[in-house]
Amino acid sequence: MCAAAIWVCYAMHPFKKFRVLGNFWQPDWPLFRRLVISGAPIAGTFALEYGIFAAAGLLMGWISTQALAAHQIALTIASIMFMVPFGISMAATVRVGHAVGRRDSPGTRSAGFTAIGLGIAFMTTMTLIVSLTREFLPILFLGSITPENAPTAALAASLLVLGASFFIADGIQTVAAGALRGLNDTRVPLLFSAVCFWLIGFTACYGLGFTLGFGTFGIWAGLSLSVLIYAVLLVARFHILTKRGYLPDVPSAI
Repeated sequence: MCAAAIWVCYAMHPFKKFRVLGNFWQPDWPLFRRLVISGAPIAGTFALEYGIFAAAGLLMGWISTQALAAHQIALTIASIMFMVPFGISMAATVRVGHAVGRRDSPGTRSAGFTAIGLGIAFMTTMTLIVSLTREFLPILFLGSITPENAPTAALAASLLVLGASFFIADGIQTVAAGALRGLNDTRVPLLFSAVCFWLIGFTACYGLGFTLGFGTFGIWAGLSLSVLIYAVLLVARFHILTKRGYLPDVPSAI
């Protein structure tokens, strides 16, 4: 994939005109610095987000093998759905970035909220489909329903219903995060992710799952809570920044 992407950027129009790798032996250290300043918080945000889901898997393993299997089935379905809003978020970054380059403040707001609306529409539709087919989807992972795996299938189906709000919020947060990246706003979302996923999310997962005894459903409720709060904060930040016409400084040449 990496080789194919390099070839496309180097040899195909319209990317060829940018001369990708044209002077790779002459590092542009000021540009590297700007990329690190913008990119390191994005990497940290992904690490914190993926880390909470990995931690949730470990917590599921403390409950039972059945809980872990059902969790993985439901989470895999959620991850497949997530890929579309994740792609929309990348488009949002580009379109908001283009508006920033034009110094078009209303355009940044329009591009971001259009993308967020598209993400909401897709995830709402997919959540409805998943909810209606929740009894069938676990069979795709288990092969067939037997007396041994029937409880796992039933638990996975229940998690898919419980995750309805989580699926939609997850789509919103990734698109909103992409829109904020177009505004070169990456540090505050990193702070949001630390607070939402670990201070609130992990605490809620452990507290609801073990302290209050809700088990598997408590862990998923904690995940849903963290993603929902994160989505609200990101959308609110994008709204506030674009409402006041914020535009980041853009270098005259790259």
